[in-house]
Amino acid sequence: MSIKVWDVENKKLHHSFDSAHDNWVSAMDVSSDYKIISGSFHRGIRIWDMNNTRCLKTIEEAHTGAISAVTISPDNKLFASGSHDGTLKVWIFPEAILLDSQSAFDLAI
Repeated sequence: MSIKVWDVENKKLHHSFDSAHDNWVSAMDVSSDYKIISGSFHRGIRIWDMNNTRCLKTIEEAHTGAISAVTISPDNKLFASGSHDGTLKVWIFPEAILLDSQSAFDLAI
């Protein structure tokens, strides 16, 4: 599945990340320094550089369930991911180093 970034003012395609994930892209966020974080139903997370349209980091098995949420902190130092497996994880951004994992939820996040 692909990720497309549009210039909404001019109604033009700005970037296309073809084959971004092997399954549906289910969550996405953009940092203030133009990096994209995306999560998918295939349980993986990828970090992209919007300036040169390349993948900076891939976490193949970030969770054991589909990714349902990703968000980048305002200072671009951390990101969090939530999943259908009921876990919430906090990572260093953009290196994707896991800092904490909480699995206290019985339902999808």
